[in-house]
Amino acid sequence: MGISCTKVGEARDVYEIDYGDVDEDIQGATITATFTNMADGDKSNYHGVNDGAFVVTVQGGYKGEDEVTIVGSDGGTASDQITFG
Repeated sequence: MGISCTKVGEARDVYEIDYGDVDEDIQGATITATFTNMADGDKSNYHGVNDGAFVVTVQGGYKGEDEVTIVGSDGGTASDQITFG
């Protein structure tokens, strides 16, 4: 298999998640963000650098609300409800 690169096109919508207003609460070099779909409970995760923002993609045209919880690698948690679409 290997590593591949795919251009994000019509099949995906791209969103920036900005947590700069609460980033002082999130400690450590990295974060894990857990997204919970409010309609069906489905969960997905993002793991990356703790710099106040990150990018996620969702299925093209998806509209819905998710609960997002961001946890710092050295502590601190922030949660909020976000809307896609």
